[in-house]
Amino acid sequence: MNRRSVPLTAVFFSLVLLYILAYFYRVSLPVIATDLSSEFALGASQLGTVSAALFLAFALTQLPLGPLLDRLGPRPVLLGLGAVTVCGSVLFASARSFEMLVAGRALMGMGTAAVLMGSLKIYASYFPPGRFATLAGLQVALGNLGNLMATVPLAWALSLIHI
Repeated sequence: MNRRSVPLTAVFFSLVLLYILAYFYRVSLPVIATDLSSEFALGASQLGTVSAALFLAFALTQLPLGPLLDRLGPRPVLLGLGAVTVCGSVLFASARSFEMLVAGRALMGMGTAAVLMGSLKIYASYFPPGRFATLAGLQVALGNLGNLMATVPLAWALSLIHI
C-alpha cells in the first residue's frame, strides 16, 4: 500500500468497519440461537459447538498470524482473510446442516482473526507515530458498535423476517 494510493481516512474507516463486523459475528449467535435450534433441531451441546467454532478458529489462526503479517504484510493478509470471512458468511447463511453451520462459523472466526492485529500493523506503518494510540483506541471503541448491532437491532431485523 502506498501512502498516496488511498486516503488514510478511508483506510481507517475501512478497518473500523471490518472490526465492527468481527465484533458483530462474535456476539450475534445468542440472538439467532432460538431460530437456529428450531430450524436445525439443535440441542444445547450442538448450539454450543456452533458458537465455539468461531472462537476456536479465531484462536488457532492467531498462531501463524504474526509471522504472516510480518512476512506478507497486513494488506494481503487482511484481503485474504477477508475473503475467508465472506466464504464463511455465505456458507453459514446457506447452511443446510449442523456441519455447515459449524464450518461457516469456523471460517468467520478464521477470517476475522487478523482484523485487529492487521489494523495495528497498518497504523504503525502508514500513519504518523503520534496517531497510533488514538487510532487504536478509536478502532476498539467504535468496534463495540458491532456488539450493539448484534443485539437489539439484530433481534428487530429478525422479527421482520418472521412476519
